[in-house]
Amino acid sequence: METSSISGIVPDDTPLVSSSFTDREIIAEHGMYVLVKAKRLGKWFKLKALSSQYARDYLHQELLKKEFELGFQLEHPNIVRTYDFIRDPELGDCIVQEYIQGTRLDDWLLTASEKAASASACFSARSALAVLSSSSFVNSERQNSQTNFCLFASKTRPASQFGQR
Repeated sequence: METSSISGIVPDDTPLVSSSFTDREIIAEHGMYVLVKAKRLGKWFKLKALSSQYARDYLHQELLKKEFELGFQLEHPNIVRTYDFIRDPELGDCIVQEYIQGTRLDDWLLTASEKAASASACFSARSALAVLSSSSFVNSERQNSQTNFCLFASKTRPASQFGQR
């Protein structure tokens, strides 16, 4: 079907669902990053942007771009997906990543210690970290620390690119 001024048919380019991010919630502010949970097209994403004190610094802007370039190339079921690099009107430049609900291993260990959880549970979690750290798997940040792993009900998953430090 021809859609030109000659045919008299003018296509409606208005999207049915907004492609902008809505329902924003700051989930963490650590070091140079601010992490925001946001919804777009009915799906949750994590936006990783520079905090206000680093947002105008050229070196940190380049580091954020490099992190995107590295993360975008990675594809593994145990690594958070990196989808896009955008300029958000509220956050500035930011990385759009998969959002996964979970608890960081270091937070879980702290909570387990505070609640005097069984020593075997803490030992098991630390053992899992040791096994994951000694494996040939390298996450996108090239480091295996308690802050780069996330615990889920069914398994331990590297939380690489969560940016939660």
